[in-house]
Amino acid sequence: MKDKLNNPSVHAHWFLRVALAAVFMYHGAQKFGMLDAFAGAAKLPYIVALLVACAEFFGGLLVFVGAFTKDIVTRTGGAFISIVMLGAFFMVHLPKGFDMSNGGFEYVMTLFAISTFFALSGNSFGSCVLGKKK
Repeated sequence: MKDKLNNPSVHAHWFLRVALAAVFMYHGAQKFGMLDAFAGAAKLPYIVALLVACAEFFGGLLVFVGAFTKDIVTRTGGAFISIVMLGAFFMVHLPKGFDMSNGGFEYVMTLFAISTFFALSGNSFGSCVLGKKK
């Protein structure tokens, strides 16, 4: 316990974890209330729109809850979100360039990077430096 108090970096994941979970739980819940409109605007079949809403909401929830449970829970949530962000990147934002103010991909790229971090690292991060165990 004393090590965790003397090493605040072990708590740094909470900044990314809470931010990612909040963004995706919020937007996923929002989509549940407007699935027809979302499907139409995104030109997606209804079932795909429903899967996107589920991946966003439950992906965010899994990333958050994963901190208190098993590694696979965090990894699964991160993977759900990463897949949705890849779709958003290629289907919507890439043609608009980088700048978010023009509908570009800078925000989507950031969310993809954070979610992929959790998908790949789960609850184990910082234990390796350049491929060698500390």
